[in-house]
Amino acid sequence: MYGTHGKDCPSFLRIYAIKVENNCFLITGGAIKLTHRMDEAEYLQEEVRKLNTVHDWLEQEYILDVEDLNNYESYE
Repeated sequence: MYGTHGKDCPSFLRIYAIKVENNCFLITGGAIKLTHRMDEAEYLQEEVRKLNTVHDWLEQEYILDVEDLNNYESYE
């Protein structure tokens, strides 16, 4: 479950994603977040690394919007 379901039943599932455009997200991972800040747990630091890796790749490949993403072809 995602989000908060009342004060007595908060959700601990967090989905990490990069927003490409409105209503378009690239999901990079997820975790159960038991700390207030991401820098308080090593497993959450891995999620930050994944976010940064995907972000850097998008910039490297000049993927700036949904159209770029849909038209992407790897030339490797």
